[in-house]
Amino acid sequence: MNGAESTDGIGLVPLAVGDANLVCISYHPLGRAPVRPLGSPEEPMKRPARAARRPLLAALAGVLVALLAGPPAAAQESPPPVEGVPVDLGDALRQALERNWQVRIRRQDVISAEAAVMAASSMFDPQVQLDADGSDYQGRSGGQSFLGTDPPDAIDQSFSAKLGLSGLLPTGTTLSAQVGRTYSRQYQLYPDAFGDQDLEIDSRYWNTSVTLGLTQHLLKGLGPAYNLASLREAKVGRDVAELDRDREAQDVAGQVLKAWWDLRYAARAEELARLALERARDQREVARARIEVGDLAPIEIWKVEEAVAAREGELLQAQVASRLAAQALRLLLAPDAGDPLARALPQPAGDGGIALPARDLEASLQASLVGNAEVLLARRSLESRRIRLAVATHDRLPSLDLQASLSLNGYRDTGPDAEPPERAFGSTNRTMAIGATLTLPLGGRQATAAFRQRKADVESALLQQQALEAQVVSSVEQAWWNIQSLEEQARVAAARVESARKSAEAEDARYRVGKATTRDVLDAEAILKEAELMAERARLDALKARVDLEAVRGSLLDALGLEVR
Repeated sequence: MNGAESTDGIGLVPLAVGDANLVCISYHPLGRAPVRPLGSPEEPMKRPARAARRPLLAALAGVLVALLAGPPAAAQESPPPVEGVPVDLGDALRQALERNWQVRIRRQDVISAEAAVMAASSMFDPQVQLDADGSDYQGRSGGQSFLGTDPPDAIDQSFSAKLGLSGLLPTGTTLSAQVGRTYSRQYQLYPDAFGDQDLEIDSRYWNTSVTLGLTQHLLKGLGPAYNLASLREAKVGRDVAELDRDREAQDVAGQVLKAWWDLRYAARAEELARLALERARDQREVARARIEVGDLAPIEIWKVEEAVAAREGELLQAQVASRLAAQALRLLLAPDAGDPLARALPQPAGDGGIALPARDLEASLQASLVGNAEVLLARRSLESRRIRLAVATHDRLPSLDLQASLSLNGYRDTGPDAEPPERAFGSTNRTMAIGATLTLPLGGRQATAAFRQRKADVESALLQQQALEAQVVSSVEQAWWNIQSLEEQARVAAARVESARKSAEAEDARYRVGKATTRDVLDAEAILKEAELMAERARLDALKARVDLEAVRGSLLDALGLEVR
């Protein structure tokens, strides 16, 4: 039994278990090991002669060394390191903001929102209208006969063209202007109307008109606040799309930072696992050498082999974790088909080179209320609902529309007594019209219901904004205190690493001169490895906490010097 002592201070090592007794070997540096069965009588056994004892120990040691020499050489080889494409953190951030699927989707949403703004503003674009028509009739006239003659032969020709321009103003005013040109010819032939003479009537004239129109909403539909509501809401939608894009970009940047640091931690863990395996194998060689010279009990090789097998398993686990971390980072980078990362896993290059600034708590609280994406989105939602409430309030008014028009008409006959063109638009050819239309729905329940719904929506959005602001304040405080705690843990963990390293070096030195056991060395190295991983994890967690604070402040992209387009 390892660690047990005999009555004379010599340790006992289990060698074999038989049907009756457990045979043990006591040992010391010179390899002298008297053998006695456990459970034998208390009285001391007679020591065999030294000459007879040495061949037995030599034979047993030879058998144990041969049996415990370790696994085949192929099984003892270390797994090869994971090969991949080196990726700098700055390059990873820029590529993610350019290629990440979610960021690209949000960019398309911004383009769609900008198109919606353009569509909403098009209601104020002027409209041009062109009308043209003509007719040509030849045949019997349907009119009355002349002096008892048959209905005359007739020709009725006409052609007209109108060009109009109209537009809606934000005040709710519709203006229109129209210019028209009409040509008309009426021809009638009465054969033998005066005996042997025919009666021929041929009338031709041109008509030119200019019409100006105005329609003004006097109650419902009056004022820019109502008529610009759809455009204002479309602009709010564009702001929301841009905020969503920036928020997604910030989230992706934070995920890339954490994924890159996780990959760096996984690579460090794999490196430490590989170094631990190399140290375990080195200890195995030392143990074999000490067993061969009789300075160490042969059973100690079992402990070393167990440690080697455990270190090999830990290395395999570290490599799997490293591959998984690399795949997570590659998914965020979204490489295209021509990118080397499309066929290989990324590997961290450099130390990151990014230092997020230290933040003051009060300044962070103020910054979060003006920069947090969720708060800004809540405010845009409240603004949109207030616009709808204003429209619903205005829709409760009755409709009272004023229509006014002025028409100038000019007629010009083609006959010899035709009026000159400059007199065609005289005061006698002017037409003015004015009127009003009142529409008052009975009951108005639809408008009232819409008003109540929009008012409740505004109250709900206001409460959501206030709740979100309180939550953001709490998140900032939590993130800030988390940073303080994790950075202190990182400092303590770094100090623990130095202490564990010195202890491991001391135990290794004592082991090589025979003053420490294999278990002492293995335990010290395990403590060192755990301390190194804990220090790396504490430093990583502190960095992630800084990312979380910048994210809740809404300043991560600015802190990284990145811009989203």
